[in-house]
Amino acid sequence: MRTADKALALSILFAMCIWTLDALLDYFIFADRTFWDVFIADIPSGKVYFRLVLLVSFTMFGFVISGLTGKWQQAERALKQSERKYRTILESIDDGYYEVDLKGVVTFCNEAMCRFLGYEKTELVGMDYRQFTDDPNACRIAEVFGDVFATGKPRRIIDLTFRRKDNQVRFVEMSVSL
Repeated sequence: MRTADKALALSILFAMCIWTLDALLDYFIFADRTFWDVFIADIPSGKVYFRLVLLVSFTMFGFVISGLTGKWQQAERALKQSERKYRTILESIDDGYYEVDLKGVVTFCNEAMCRFLGYEKTELVGMDYRQFTDDPNACRIAEVFGDVFATGKPRRIIDLTFRRKDNQVRFVEMSVSL
C-alpha cells in the first residue's frame, strides 16, 4: 500500500475511532440505551451532525495528506532519477570534474580527474585544491572562485598548471561555476 493511501486510510480510521469513543461515552453516561442505539440507530440529531462533520473533516484531511504525500514521493523519484543521470554523465566523460566547498576542499571528483592527477578518489576527496597546484596558480584559482561566488557568473581560466601525485606538471584549462 502506498504511503498516500495509508494516510487516507489512517485518517478515516481515526475518525471512526473518535466516532466510536463518542458513542462509548454516551453509552456509559446514558445507560438506558444499548450500544448499538448510541452508535448508529438512535443518535440525537446534534450528535449525528457532530460525528458526520468529524468523519468528513478527517476524510478531507486524509485526502489532502494523501495528495501531498503522493506529490512528495513523485518529486523524490524524479530527483533520484536526475541524480543518477547526473552521476552517470560525470563518471562517463573524459574531462576531469571536481567540486570544492567554500574552503577549497574537494567534495566530489570523477574518475577522469583522478586519472588526470594520479590520485585515488579516496585521496582526492577531502584534499585542498592548493595541494595539487603551485602558489601563483592557486592565487588565480582563488580569485576566480571568489569572483564566481560573488557574481554567480561562470568563468574560464586558461593556462593553469596542476601537479600530479608523481609531481609531473599538467596544463589545464578550467571552467568554474557555482
